[in-house]
Amino acid sequence: MRKEQSNKRTQVVIGVFFISIMITSVIGYLYAGQTDTTKTINGKTFFQTDKGWLLGENGVQYYFSYLPSDVQDLSNDQMKAIAHATILSITTDPADPNPQQIAALQFEVGQTLKSNNVFVETGFTKENKFQSAVITCENATQTVPVLELTTGGKTAITSEGNCVIASAGSPTEFSRLRDALLYSILGII
Repeated sequence: MRKEQSNKRTQVVIGVFFISIMITSVIGYLYAGQTDTTKTINGKTFFQTDKGWLLGENGVQYYFSYLPSDVQDLSNDQMKAIAHATILSITTDPADPNPQQIAALQFEVGQTLKSNNVFVETGFTKENKFQSAVITCENATQTVPVLELTTGGKTAITSEGNCVIASAGSPTEFSRLRDALLYSILGII
């Protein structure tokens, strides 16, 4: 009888031991690797998601690959002219080696501007097979600035008068340009 009680007690102790290991494992799994999934920058709250950083602004959701601090080095004062324009011309070279990235950037910037009541005119820097308007930096005015999207050199946003030139050093850098331009349009940087 005594041996039987000792076996039962041993079974209970082993059972409680395994249950406690399982419970602490679940708790550790739930809390392991948790990082801060929100960041507040310039009064705007960004939420980290599987798609990137989410910002809700005026009832619209914007997804970004980079936080404003990651693209701040691309910002310049002339970008604010784009954000405050009522009409903007966006142009690119029809022979640019990255037409898909430029088209995506042009579309997303254009959509954001349109949602902010900015009329967007698109074209190319020279005659093209699409018979689109020819728009160059020479067409830029204070009331109708030009945004020229290019590939080459280092990734940078520069300006010549009322023309803002956004240049990506490689195809992957277009997402940095996109985020910097959208942050500027939304008044975040």
